[in-house]
Amino acid sequence: MTSSEGARMEPGDNNKQPEQKPQQSKSSEGKKYIGAIDQGTSSSRFILFPIDEDSTTTGTICSQKEIPKITAHGKTEWVEQCPEAIFQSVVDCIEDVVGRILPAKGGSAEDILTVGITNQRESTILWDRATGKDIFFHFVYHLFGLP
Repeated sequence: MTSSEGARMEPGDNNKQPEQKPQQSKSSEGKKYIGAIDQGTSSSRFILFPIDEDSTTTGTICSQKEIPKITAHGKTEWVEQCPEAIFQSVVDCIEDVVGRILPAKGGSAEDILTVGITNQRESTILWDRATGKDIFFHFVYHLFGLP
């Protein structure tokens, strides 16, 4: 026999309540986030967007850290950037948001469900296959004087 809640009951158990699974309150679960790494030609940044109870986001930024990029102009028509500095700027942005800003809001890295990335698709980096190190600054595709 089963109760109205669907729990199995034995004869003579009419006065017992069916077993129920404990339910966590939404407030004890904590807020969840979507992260975004935006690595562009002028800066690197890490952004967190809160996820609502219905698993959607409004696009409102919860936290972010942005580090402007240092660029070198070897010639008038090109821009150079150090690949290691680019990577470190992304790491620094993530560490600041996850290690300092998010905990100040009561969150932790475990509250970030996923991270997306966008990068400099118009850039090229040459690296040594044996060492994995970059050979030189990367060149950013840049057109000057176009409307």
